[in-house]
Amino acid sequence: MRNIIFCLLILFSACHSKKKEISKQIIPEDKFVKLLIDYHLASGVVNSDFVRSKWRGYERLTISDSVIKYHGYTKAIFDSSISYYSSNPEQYDAMYDKVITELSRMQAKIQQKMAKEKEINNKLNKMKSRNTINYWHWDFEWQLDSDTLKSQYVAP
Repeated sequence: MRNIIFCLLILFSACHSKKKEISKQIIPEDKFVKLLIDYHLASGVVNSDFVRSKWRGYERLTISDSVIKYHGYTKAIFDSSISYYSSNPEQYDAMYDKVITELSRMQAKIQQKMAKEKEINNKLNKMKSRNTINYWHWDFEWQLDSDTLKSQYVAP
């Protein structure tokens, strides 16, 4: 009986220490979600037509190392985290649901700002076009005459 209890204690302590060892080699879920959001934002910028046209002929831009380093991790820890989380598809899907939700929220916010900006520009363009119409059929002519200012209407 004592041998069984002793074996169980060794087994539980081995499992417990292995769990701690794994957790040091992976990025915590909440931080990993933030890293993935930044990673996908940066990838979108680098792969945009604008950036690709400006950097044509140069070595392809890689941003993954920069984003990972910005978050305080190494490429090895990032790769280990991908491997760890992808071994549990339900958890990985839940994480990516958070990533997609946040990216969609950001996109909606940008689209809303762009719509407001377009509306303002349309109103300004309408105002500019109205200002060019001559509602007055009289021209003003100003003349300075020995310290007095006289306004005269000049018939067209």
